[in-house]
Amino acid sequence: MWKLYRRFLDDTRGGFAIFAALSFLVLFVVIGAAIDISRLTDAKLDGQNRIDAAVLAAAVYVKEAELKPIPPKKIRNKARRVARRSLRTWIHGDGEKFSLTSLRFREGELIGNGKGSIKPILASLFGVKTLSYKVTSTVSLFGSDPTPIDIDVVLITDVTGSMGGTLSSVQANMKNFATDLTNRLATEDVVPGELRVEIIFYRDYFADSNAMQVSRFYDLPSERSAMDSFVDSESASGGGDWAESGLEAVWHAVRAPWNTDDSRQLVRAIILWTDAPAIPLGENRGAFVTPYPSRAPRSLDGLRRQFSRFHTENSSGEDGVVSMALNITTGSLASYPEWQKVSNWSGVTLNVGANAGNSSAYADMLDQVVASVLTQTEARTLAISH
Repeated sequence: MWKLYRRFLDDTRGGFAIFAALSFLVLFVVIGAAIDISRLTDAKLDGQNRIDAAVLAAAVYVKEAELKPIPPKKIRNKARRVARRSLRTWIHGDGEKFSLTSLRFREGELIGNGKGSIKPILASLFGVKTLSYKVTSTVSLFGSDPTPIDIDVVLITDVTGSMGGTLSSVQANMKNFATDLTNRLATEDVVPGELRVEIIFYRDYFADSNAMQVSRFYDLPSERSAMDSFVDSESASGGGDWAESGLEAVWHAVRAPWNTDDSRQLVRAIILWTDAPAIPLGENRGAFVTPYPSRAPRSLDGLRRQFSRFHTENSSGEDGVVSMALNITTGSLASYPEWQKVSNWSGVTLNVGANAGNSSAYADMLDQVVASVLTQTEARTLAISH
C-alpha cells in the first residue's frame, strides 16, 4: 500500500494535481450550494412570517370596518394598504426583497400571496442573479366558535343617607346583573365563561362604624342567592358631611382578588355609582370611626399609580380600553374635584347626571361593562397580531 501511495506522489504526469483540483472544486460547489439553500430556506421562513402578520393585520381591520357604514370596496382597498403597511415594518437583509403580490377575498377568507428573493453566493458565479420563493397565508374572517370570556366585575356604590331614594333600585339591579349582562353580551356575539361579581358598599371612615363593606367574588349564577343576601343586607344610612370615602372604595376594587389565569381570555371592570364628592386621600378630618386600612395610599397620585398598573394589564398597551366607569348621579363635575381628577386617568370613562336607580342608568351600566369586555378583548387580539 505504501509503495502504491509513493508511486502516486512521484507521478509526474499531473494526475495528483488534477485530482486535487477536482476535489476542491466539488467541495466548493457542495459548500456553496449548501449556503445558498440554507439562506433561501431561512428567507422563505421569514417571508412566511411576514405574510402571516400582514394578512392577520388586514383581517383585524376588516372585522373592525365591517361594523361601520363603509362600502365593501373601500374596505377591501384599505385592507390591501394595511397589509402592505405591515410589511414595511420588517427589516430586510442585504440583497433581500419581499413584496405582497395579491390579497384576495374568497368565501369568508382572506388570502394573501407574497414573493421574495435573495442574492445567491454560488449560483451568481453561473449567471443566476436571484433565488426566488413564494409564500401564501389564509385567515378566516368568520373565525372559529366564540371563545368563552371570563369576566370579573366589581360593583361599587355609595350607601350613605343621601342614596335613600335610589338604593333599593340599585340593589335590585345588582341582583339581576348576571342575567342581564349575559343577555346583553349575546347581542355582541360574546359568550361569557366564568362570571364573577364583587360588591363594595361605602360610607365615611371619619363618620361611620361600617364605612366599607366588601364582599367576596361570587360565581354567578351558581352563587346568586349568597350575593343577593349580601346586597339586601345594606340600607342607606350614615355619612358625615357631603364628601365620602369613595377613593378608598376604588383602592379596595383595584386590589381585589381578580382572576389572573393567563391561559384564558379575561376581562376585569370596575363600575362605581355615587352622588357625593370623595374625601381627598391623606386629608385629616379628625379620628377615624372605622379603622383605616394601613396599606391604603395616602395621596391621589399613589392611587393613580396602583390603578395604572391594573389598567395596563387590562389594556395590553392599547388605547381606548375601559377599566373603570365612573357614574356621578347629580350635579356638575365641577362639584366633585377628586372625581374630576380620576375621570382624566387613562382607562376611566365618566357619566354625569344619570339617576342610579332608573332603567336608563342601569342600561348604561350594562353598556359600560360590555364596553370593557369588547375593548379589553380587542386589545389582546391586536397585541397578539402585532
